[in-house]
Amino acid sequence: MLHVIEVYPLHSAGKQLAPELAIASEEHRHHADALVARTAKALRDAGFDRVTTAVGQGDPKVVVLDTAAEWNADLIMLGSHGEKDWTRFLMGSVSEAVVRHARCSVQVVRIH
Repeated sequence: MLHVIEVYPLHSAGKQLAPELAIASEEHRHHADALVARTAKALRDAGFDRVTTAVGQGDPKVVVLDTAAEWNADLIMLGSHGEKDWTRFLMGSVSEAVVRHARCSVQVVRIH
């Protein structure tokens, strides 16, 4: 189970916002750790013997692909918000990039 926190350069936000972004980033990390722990517990409770977890930071496309290669993954399961039009054009689609470049099978689940 991997959760990736997308990191934005603090210098692009300006010096006044940097402390607030650092605090928000720390809170995001705390929530990500809790999410990963809850999900791992649910998987173990469902009978999965081996559950590997990680919280990564960086470009989600790169972190997912690199971690899948490192873990020798047989399957990548991703959630997708189904962004369309300009949002997808400007931000790119993590799921689309992973599907195109993964060395293993990829399952994309729509999140509403």
